Amino acid sequence: MKHDVRVGGRHPVTYDPMSKDAVLLHWTDDGDVESVGTQFVIETRKWFDSVWNSIVYEVPR
Repeated sequence: MKHDVRVGGRHPVTYDPMSKDAVLLHWTDDGDVESVGTQFVIETRKWFDSVWNSIVYEVPR
């Protein structure tokens, strides 16, 4: 969920997975690169990194 917060007089947009309502995944990286679980974890990490790298920025202090 997108939220506006106040940080030092600024109002940066923040993103919150809403903790208790966040979707958790039951897949695990079992070390076998051919397994469905490992492939899912690898692709999910790539997705997370792409989102993180496109929205994150350092808030000046």
